[in-house]
Amino acid sequence: MTKYLLSLLMLLAGPWALAQTVPATTLLDAQANQEVDNDELWVSLSVSRDGPNPTDITQAVLAKLNAAVAQARKLDGVQLQVGNVHTTPVWGPKGKTNQWTAQAELSLVSTNTNALGQLASELTSLMQLNGVQFRLSKDKRLQVEKALLKDMAANFKDRASSIAVAFGFKTYRIQSLNFNPKQERPFPMPMMARSMAAPDAVAISIPNEGGKTAVSVGMQASIELLP
Repeated sequence: MTKYLLSLLMLLAGPWALAQTVPATTLLDAQANQEVDNDELWVSLSVSRDGPNPTDITQAVLAKLNAAVAQARKLDGVQLQVGNVHTTPVWGPKGKTNQWTAQAELSLVSTNTNALGQLASELTSLMQLNGVQFRLSKDKRLQVEKALLKDMAANFKDRASSIAVAFGFKTYRIQSLNFNPKQERPFPMPMMARSMAAPDAVAISIPNEGGKTAVSVGMQASIELLP
């Protein structure tokens, strides 16, 4: 009777209730996430002119562009990029017309979001505002990822140890690690519509609501559970 009862208890307890004597291998995922305030502002502006004389409209566009660049250079810590400067003929239903169009674009980036927002507002008197976007700067993203790596490592160690003990093993050993880069996920935020102001218009105000970005780090490891 005692022997029968002991056998029944061992059967009900299952094989994992006993200490393991043979190593086993399993995969384990771990990740860490954090919502971070955006600290960088990106602004895109453009200026265009249409007319029958390509030289005149090109000079007019470049004058506006140079004036905007000169004003933007007065703000410390702002990155400027001039792009897409061109003059092209206007085509109609019957082919090329006697009209031309000239255009230039300017992008501004800075972590001094308040100052850049004010500057962009002032520049709308010279150029059209194409878009405004708050985002996470590279330095802050790397700083957050570094902290998240520590959290992820602690989470991984805790889970790996818990799995080993739960299945009757004493410890574990890492066989391989695979870090999966995670894409930043900006939270939805209002975006300025294209051509928010016409050239020579009164400067408009730009809101300074930066929103947040979700930063994630993840990994997958192959671990060997050891008796």
